[in-house]
Amino acid sequence: MLAAAHEKLGEKVDVVAIDMPLSLSPIIGRRVSDNMISFEYGPRHASTHTPSVTRPGRLSDDLRISFDAAGYPLAVSQPSGCALLEVYSRAIRLSRNA
Repeated sequence: MLAAAHEKLGEKVDVVAIDMPLSLSPIIGRRVSDNMISFEYGPRHASTHTPSVTRPGRLSDDLRISFDAAGYPLAVSQPSGCALLEVYSRAIRLSRNA
């Protein structure tokens, strides 16, 4: 993905945003962030799905590990340099329409 983006843009990618639960520790259920998003956006029918060991499971772990190996660590605070971000794109769309 990084190589294809670099080829298309003609420059290095700074930030990768993934609309999927990502974490440095195993995701075994709802997180504080899931609850906060659901509280804020649930009234607009845009709450989050409950993550579990199997969903997103290994896919999430493999993505995070691969991007980290490529120099894009998961940003768990203010990113500096290249970073991998977990985003909730539905919230972004709703915020633009608010």
